[in-house]
Amino acid sequence: MKARSYTQQKVHPGSYPLSGLLKCPEYGSSMVQGNSSSRYKYYQCSKNKNSGKIAFSSNLVKKEYAEETIIDQVNVFLKDINLFPYLESATNSFLSIELDPLHKFSDKIKGCFLIDCCYFDQTLIRC
Repeated sequence: MKARSYTQQKVHPGSYPLSGLLKCPEYGSSMVQGNSSSRYKYYQCSKNKNSGKIAFSSNLVKKEYAEETIIDQVNVFLKDINLFPYLESATNSFLSIELDPLHKFSDKIKGCFLIDCCYFDQTLIRC
């Protein structure tokens, strides 16, 4: 039997990466996509979008302003911390996990050559 579920198509096209992450300053609920037209794009209080303007005010925030502000704040935060030690540690840890088996295999191959082979007049021959 087929499931009768489906994914609802978006009413308004576009990307709203901060939907659900921004919070309404008045009600504390999530800010979601809200368009008044294709030209004007906003984040609006989800309580307003779901319940209507009579129950809750929309608390509109321009999409461009919100996203630029968040990017600026993240950049300031990243400039204030030194990520190099963390990146170096993570990289070395990852490389060690990847390279350790290769080093063991390399040592095993070298051991085989030393045991099973010898040189005669600068030519490698099997003993």
